[in-house]
Amino acid sequence: MRRSHLAALAVLALGAAVGLASPVNAEEPRYAYHDIPRAPTVAHGLMCGGDVLAQFATTE
Repeated sequence: MRRSHLAALAVLALGAAVGLASPVNAEEPRYAYHDIPRAPTVAHGLMCGGDVLAQFATTE
């Protein structure tokens, strides 16, 4: 019975330590999404044409 109390106390202390160590006002990084204009493609052969669409993200 004494071991279970000790284990519960250890888990509680570890949770409190992790909670105190984490920053309070931590913000997630903000991303800005940019679209690359549509680019038509043409290749040799039957049915070998199309459009390329792309998007990339940067952190602000």
